[in-house]
Amino acid sequence: MKARERDAAIEARRRRTRYRQACEDLIRWTDLEDPRLLSHARRELPAAADDDEQHAINRHLLALVACFTLEFATADNAFVRSYTEAKLHELLRFRPLTPLTGAREEWSAVNERHGHCVNLRMPSVLLEPETGRAFWLDGYVFYEPPRAPGAGHHMYTSVHSHRPIESFPWSPPEPALIAVNRDADGPEQIAAIRAAGYEPFEVSTPDG
Repeated sequence: MKARERDAAIEARRRRTRYRQACEDLIRWTDLEDPRLLSHARRELPAAADDDEQHAINRHLLALVACFTLEFATADNAFVRSYTEAKLHELLRFRPLTPLTGAREEWSAVNERHGHCVNLRMPSVLLEPETGRAFWLDGYVFYEPPRAPGAGHHMYTSVHSHRPIESFPWSPPEPALIAVNRDADGPEQIAAIRAAGYEPFEVSTPDG
């Protein structure tokens, strides 16, 4: 291993160690300040045992809960806390806090592989530069209704999940749930979209 690569690996390990220590300190401080939300999180998270991956997930989630708790430990405004929780949820889903404008500065350059521009504020929104049409990649979510009481839904997206954006400004709604039969093919998915009162979006190819 070259000296530069060795030094980079050593520094990466040091950063991970510092991060783990910071997480542990944050959690410890929160336990002293206001342990209620952390206690709830510990009850709900699965035991890690010898599962390193689950242990890492638990540590990250507890650190995030601790950070949020400490930020609002002295807050006496319920509206501010509730509003912040809602906006944080949107940011973590990579959603915009204000409507997309469709202005030129919101879009990336044309992607050479798929020929679309990506919205920089919401990467699941794409633009066809040749046609000016915009669409949302995950606008339709397909699901199979449960076959028995209490059974779960099988939910998924496909190339037919693209939902047209008629105009800007535009704020993302919740994805439309489209009921389909198990293993529905493309034409069946498109038919189900129309049956639900929506319009499918056919992506143009670079060759037209």
